[in-house]
Amino acid sequence: MLFLRRSVSEHLRTQVLAMTIGIFGQYGRDLTRRPGFALKLGAFSIVAILVALPLIKILAFTVSADAVNAWYEVTVSRLSYNLFWGPLRTTK
Repeated sequence: MLFLRRSVSEHLRTQVLAMTIGIFGQYGRDLTRRPGFALKLGAFSIVAILVALPLIKILAFTVSADAVNAWYEVTVSRLSYNLFWGPLRTTK
């Protein structure tokens, strides 16, 4: 019975240790206190903003009234085969 308790407690200890490694380093040190963490977080934030903002602007324009008219011209007009359907058919 003592052997069973030991293996269960070691199993739980291993599970808790595995969960805390994600937040804390391998040696139990808080990852947010590591040197350069703020610089890395700031650089990641700036790059994320510089990528996310243009994508949001593109998506907002895509659903605007002008863009809907443009998509209509691309997909239904007499030039639609050359602009959309022909290239779409040749891509695999």
